[in-house]
Amino acid sequence: MKKTDWSQPLRNRLAEDYFPKMIEFINQTYQEGKIYPPENQIFRAIELTPLTQTKVIIVGQDPYPQPGKAQGLAFSYPATFKVNRPDSIVNIQKELRKHLILEAAHPSPLSASRGFFGSHPFSKTNYFLVQTGQSPIDWSK
Repeated sequence: MKKTDWSQPLRNRLAEDYFPKMIEFINQTYQEGKIYPPENQIFRAIELTPLTQTKVIIVGQDPYPQPGKAQGLAFSYPATFKVNRPDSIVNIQKELRKHLILEAAHPSPLSASRGFFGSHPFSKTNYFLVQTGQSPIDWSK
């Protein structure tokens, strides 16, 4: 692993019982067979992302089991596989929304009680706007 600003915080973990056991397991697994990602990419996320700029850490359960797909970053895959994106990536991309999409029944007297009441479309919209750094709407005007 390359020296990064993660080095000091991780140094404290090196002395814990699990760390040498984990490294031994990883080394043994690579010696026994085909493992992904390539060994030089195991700590790629730490090498590419400065600790001071890290807001969230996502740990993937297991890498993609095909050669060339796993690249040491959870739920990341090379651009060469855009045609056959892994199902997990397709599902994640469905959850990345630049826009807020709300669904509710029409507010007419005939259908308001079938889903419009209680759907809170205006407060949900304002919450989304504030969360994305935008000004809320004054709906009373």
